[in-house]
Amino acid sequence: MLTVGRFLLCLMLLMPAATPGLAGGQPSENPDKLELAQRYLDQGQALKALEISDNVLKTPGLTVAQQARAMAYYLQAMKELDRRNLEPSRKQQALVLADTAADQTQRMKIWWNLGVVTYNQGELAEAQHYFERALENRPPEDFQSQYKLLMSIGATQIQLGDYADATESMLKAEKIHESAGLPPDNALYQNLSGLFYYLKDWDKTIEYGQKALAITDKDSVEYTWILSDLGLDYRHKNDYKNAYRYLKATLDRAPDDAHNWLNLGYVLLEEARYAEALDTLNKALELYKKQGTPKDLGVVQQYLGRAWSGLGDSRKAMDHFHQALAKYDQQDNPPERLRLYEHLAVELEKNGRYAEALAIMKKHQALHDELFNADTQARIARIRSVAELEKKKRTLTALEQERKLDRQTIERLELQATHERTVRSFLLGGLLLTGFTLVLLIGVARLRKRLHQELARQHQDIATLNRKLQETSVRDPLTGLYNRRYLTEYIDTFAANQRNLPEDEKNPQALVILADLDRFKDINDTWGHSAGDLALKEFARVFSTCARKDDIPVRWGGEEFLLFCKDMDNHQGAALCTRIQQKLHALAIAVGDRDLHITCSFGIAPFPIHPALPLRWSWTIMLADAALYAAKAAGRDRWVAYALRDIPSWLDEDRLDIPRLLSSGHIEVTESDTRSGDEQQNLIQ
Repeated sequence: MLTVGRFLLCLMLLMPAATPGLAGGQPSENPDKLELAQRYLDQGQALKALEISDNVLKTPGLTVAQQARAMAYYLQAMKELDRRNLEPSRKQQALVLADTAADQTQRMKIWWNLGVVTYNQGELAEAQHYFERALENRPPEDFQSQYKLLMSIGATQIQLGDYADATESMLKAEKIHESAGLPPDNALYQNLSGLFYYLKDWDKTIEYGQKALAITDKDSVEYTWILSDLGLDYRHKNDYKNAYRYLKATLDRAPDDAHNWLNLGYVLLEEARYAEALDTLNKALELYKKQGTPKDLGVVQQYLGRAWSGLGDSRKAMDHFHQALAKYDQQDNPPERLRLYEHLAVELEKNGRYAEALAIMKKHQALHDELFNADTQARIARIRSVAELEKKKRTLTALEQERKLDRQTIERLELQATHERTVRSFLLGGLLLTGFTLVLLIGVARLRKRLHQELARQHQDIATLNRKLQETSVRDPLTGLYNRRYLTEYIDTFAANQRNLPEDEKNPQALVILADLDRFKDINDTWGHSAGDLALKEFARVFSTCARKDDIPVRWGGEEFLLFCKDMDNHQGAALCTRIQQKLHALAIAVGDRDLHITCSFGIAPFPIHPALPLRWSWTIMLADAALYAAKAAGRDRWVAYALRDIPSWLDEDRLDIPRLLSSGHIEVTESDTRSGDEQQNLIQ
């Protein structure tokens, strides 16, 4: 397995530049200020432009056109400075101007820059809406803005995990670019290459990467990056000949990049060119000793061991394998350590050292069980569930007692009403005898009105209490998310509805994301339980705001959460987890005079675990739990997705043997992309 990968360069949003001479009259004291703000933007002095446009917007008596011009400069400066603190009042002012400005170009620019600033604040769905409004306000002849806005919308949709709509937006942008005869745009092709990289369509990824390469200056650093991307794209396609060609060309231009030397060495190992791999990996080792981590050094030592094994020198192979183990002891890499145990055991067996080989395989089995023991995690989850359920039962008992007291109050009021009706009848009979009875009747009428009002209020209180009781039974009291009971009932209904549908209407595809806060016990022990509760509530807020409208966020128990997503696959789920991680990385929870930072690990699994298998909730939970445990074991603050690739003939319908499915290759494993930090950056630069 390769440890460093494609350098994703250009999935970025294209943003509008400042437009000279925006239309609109100017108050006598402000024309020079607006012209100065425009010049500052043209000269790259966005901070000065921001200060001037802010002051102009505070000037009373501006026309709508003047305000719109100033707002366009203000948002442009915010975007250039990457400011993310747009005040609500200023945002509301911008929204009003975007709807009321007479100049169409001004409206488009305001919507466009609002989208960029909102995107930087992490509000992706809102940003997409603003980009779409900018597209609606585009002048008909402005095809360049049309195609760039479509790219912005597509890039946002990728971040939202909506790959189908992202593909449609990006390809439409390409079509408009071509039909309008616009100049070749490197960013367009790199965006499309990046999109298909997310979709793992290697042919399309390479096709657009080649187009980007063809129009990039060969003397630029960007050209080197694209060469490296293409080398790794061909590696993913298992086209090692072209992978070698592009990685070699990359190294000719950037000979001090250790990652590319390591990747080239991996390709040579896969082609069984062991002598060349040895030279290449030694170069990677030399560079990693200057700039690499113990984990990097462990991987290169492991690959050197494979090269010496391929050349038939077991002694040197085992020496490098042991050096790799020593590096993993400094900075562990459990997945690579697992593979290393396999290679080391094979070498020991070749040399007749069976006892040592057996000891290594026992370590392999122990690590394997540690990574993939889903049964233990399932038992822990059940114990947590029982504890939460008992707590909920106590709350419901208290609410039922309150409801009983309210019923007694209603019965007392109804008895009082019966008595008053009797009094009223008596007074009505006396009305025939004396006019004084009329006065009494008026008093009774007023009393009756008050009584009916009281009864109506009591009935309303009872209805409110019933709703509160129902809501409390399905909500977690700390975070406000749904609880395990609610989701269990929902899944039962969902599965029953699917079973009752005709075969051609069934669409049971869904996804489960299990999330567990990292080192939560340490937070409670170090910061206190009140800080732990605050961390849970803040995580729940981020978790639910990142979810789609129809997704179901659940507090599964303790520091463990679950998201049930209909019509979502593993790739979209991975994008959603990445978005949550980015939100958490930017989150600082104020605890006294200090900031608490939290991370989370995720396990992803489909429901059902294979389209040809029945909807079995327990199997999906076991698979997601195993993926979550693997994410924890791989270092935390990451996601791991498991999906059943195919159905083996030995699969027992009464037992899901996850370790065996993994070791036999029947489970497709996707992990957080730890190969390059650039792929984790926002799509907006």
